[in-house]
Amino acid sequence: MIQFALAKASDLKKIARLEAEAFPVDLTRTLQEMQGHLAAYPETFWVAKDYETVAGYILGPTGKHRYLDDSVLQDKPNDPAAKFQWVLSLVVAPAYRGQGLGSQLLTLFTQQAKLNHRQAVSLTCLSDLVTFYEQNGFVNEGRSGLVQGQDILFNLVKYL
Repeated sequence: MIQFALAKASDLKKIARLEAEAFPVDLTRTLQEMQGHLAAYPETFWVAKDYETVAGYILGPTGKHRYLDDSVLQDKPNDPAAKFQWVLSLVVAPAYRGQGLGSQLLTLFTQQAKLNHRQAVSLTCLSDLVTFYEQNGFVNEGRSGLVQGQDILFNLVKYL
């Protein structure tokens, strides 16, 4: 049975392994980076667990701007007055894909953002993920100014 909870330091090795499976080597966050994220914004770093198995996670800091920018790379604590909640990473383990877990994590994340009086949840993604996010209530607002190798990223926003 899947349970959702705020991530703990004891989850990070499993989360880092899952991250490494999901992203190309040059885009994978290290265990040390994950530790920095957890230290900076523990209240917006969620994990989905099937007993002791990390089935997925979602994390991200708050932002003053609607779209993610390079400041997302700095581990700054969440700003209680920030208008936007950013999604830095959403990953579901291959064995748990196709079961709605990614959507459940997004719902949890957006509910928490709404409780914290955010105006919207914002993320960037590759073109092959745009439809997934649109199905979860996000609006594609066009190309992002951020670069991920040779890939084009898109800004998606869910207004709360």
